[in-house]
Amino acid sequence: MIRERFGYAIRFDFISRPRQIILKGSDANVKELLSLLKNLNPSARPLQETDCPACFGTPEKPLTMGCGHVYCKDCFLHAVHSSIDKLPLTCNGEDDNCNHVFSIAELKSLLPFGEFAKLLQASRDKYVKTHPNELQFCPTPGCSGLYRPTKEQGVRTCTECLIDICTKCRDTHEGITCEEYQGGNGAFQQWKQASDVRDCPNCGAGIEKNGGCMHMECEACKHHICWKCMAVFEENNPCVEHMHREHGGLFEARGVYDPELGTDDGEEDESDDEEDNEQNDLAGDLRVW
Repeated sequence: MIRERFGYAIRFDFISRPRQIILKGSDANVKELLSLLKNLNPSARPLQETDCPACFGTPEKPLTMGCGHVYCKDCFLHAVHSSIDKLPLTCNGEDDNCNHVFSIAELKSLLPFGEFAKLLQASRDKYVKTHPNELQFCPTPGCSGLYRPTKEQGVRTCTECLIDICTKCRDTHEGITCEEYQGGNGAFQQWKQASDVRDCPNCGAGIEKNGGCMHMECEACKHHICWKCMAVFEENNPCVEHMHREHGGLFEARGVYDPELGTDDGEEDESDDEEDNEQNDLAGDLRVW
């Protein structure tokens, strides 16, 4: 009923927790949707084991998963499309207790070629971003080439754009050593320090913080960072617990980070009260290069 009314202006995100209904439209459309949801009668038909885990209705153009759950074709396609950046994709049958991971072969047999290709691309990109010490993208803008970084100076030719890449510096500097190349960027390094631009401790991506609390998430590798001491964590909760335990909370005055000392040189500003802090975004704003 809701799909018939709003068509592709509405999107169902069944992978996120909590699940989300995303509608593109006017305030009147939102009010109409809320009215429809309030008037739904969940007891009109008992939920069946064979119902679609996404819309809880009788599957239309049914697609059977490897775990036995059956989805509407449209529900499954929308779930994949809306969750392409939240890999791996899992079945949410049995009231979210199925947790069957859709295999590559399974997805290939169920998805149109274009959607499957997008999924493979997203999977590759996520792996590269979250494993920066194993693989790196070619530094040429728009190039999809990959190479393996090294701790020692070495040169690899990109198989896509054919430029020579220093696998230690993760950039191009033909004809000069790594030390000469890094020394030539002194002005840039001074700007980074003056602007409080720091490198992610996990992947090395540059991050500029321009607001919010001291809890940061690297856009490149998705690791969580304590901006006060630059400790890095794979998950959100350990980072937050560290900040409360070691620094007394999430909010600190912004100072210029000294990479040799591992601390900010700014004095703490105690003028902000709790009400002001609550108005700040708990996930600090950032820009990534």
